[in-house]
Amino acid sequence: MLLLFIVVLTLKFFVTNIVKEKFNIQADPLADLPVNQTHKWVNKLVFASMILFILLAIVVNELFILGSVLAIMISNGIDIAVRYKFEKEEKQYILTIVDTIFFIILLVGITVLYFNNYY
Repeated sequence: MLLLFIVVLTLKFFVTNIVKEKFNIQADPLADLPVNQTHKWVNKLVFASMILFILLAIVVNELFILGSVLAIMISNGIDIAVRYKFEKEEKQYILTIVDTIFFIILLVGITVLYFNNYY
């Protein structure tokens, strides 16, 4: 599982650098800040629901982990849509898409390895 994590992060690093060069995306330290107040409140709401799902997963069942992962995916989807709409010329949304794709790859890989070893 550690090998999968290292391989996916290494690939993400190289793909992110290639995408930055291809689309001429400058490194922006403020890229993770919310675009407007609505974006800020949606991020807070999704983060609160993610914390709730994680707490429920600890107390009740492992299936709530899926809910927290879903909250992360919804958060990334909203972030991509808002950045595309309001900051299209900065192209930071492309990097968020790359991050989301590698998060999905890592999540699927860990899930397959976990259920393959567990059952």
